Amino acid sequence: MESMRGRKDATAFPAPNEERRRTLRPRLAHGLLLAALLSILAGFAGLDRIFYEQVSQRLNTESSPVDRDFYTITRPFWLFCRYAFAHALGGVVIYFLIVGLHSKGFRPANCGLIAVLTAALLANLLQAEIGRLRPNRSNSAHSSVRRHLLAALPHKTSFPSGEAATAFAMAAVLQRVWPRGRYVTYGLALLASTARLVNGAHYLSDVVAGAALGSMIAGSLYRYADRHYEKVKSACQRLYPAACRQAGLPGSPGRAPSRSGSKSGP
Repeated sequence: MESMRGRKDATAFPAPNEERRRTLRPRLAHGLLLAALLSILAGFAGLDRIFYEQVSQRLNTESSPVDRDFYTITRPFWLFCRYAFAHALGGVVIYFLIVGLHSKGFRPANCGLIAVLTAALLANLLQAEIGRLRPNRSNSAHSSVRRHLLAALPHKTSFPSGEAATAFAMAAVLQRVWPRGRYVTYGLALLASTARLVNGAHYLSDVVAGAALGSMIAGSLYRYADRHYEKVKSACQRLYPAACRQAGLPGSPGRAPSRSGSKSGP
């Protein structure tokens, strides 16, 4: 009885460290969001162009690298970071790794897929609608094209960065799938986003806005999809049982019973 009472007390009153973490997480998230907003405002006020001319152009630009040795040596590394963590190719690999290694299989992989695709799509739609020109296509950080989705092509516009949004959306999802590796995943997202500054394709505020958008949207959507996953499963199982079993959505072994009835086993 004493041991059972001790267990109840331990569950009813969490450890001080855990309670401290719960209070610090919202504060940290709010602080990072505030820092992102301030850096975006500072970027539009003039920091973006200064950073591009003093840092990005001196390190590397796609059209005219200043230091060709640095460009030649580091370009494979930055390309690897982009394709591994901010591209559809890396996303497919991560999806099947989650399916194969996670105990819940398709459930976290499908929730993460919904979250990352939504964040990336929203970032690219905003990029086309805002129409801010890339730094290597204009001499001003305030230059923009006509705000129309068909006129603003993705390779010309920059705010927010779609690859930064994708990378940090993946990091936000993997933080919930693999909590112990959150520093690794966010580090990879940071490297993939930094690649867009090194090659001069984005301003600093583009990358910061994409990172904030991707992490917030993907984190919220993953929690929502995971919370309501049972409803999605049951609806899909009623409408398309065979397709859902092949996609792994039912999440239960065995075959669904047929409507005509099946013979009971011994």
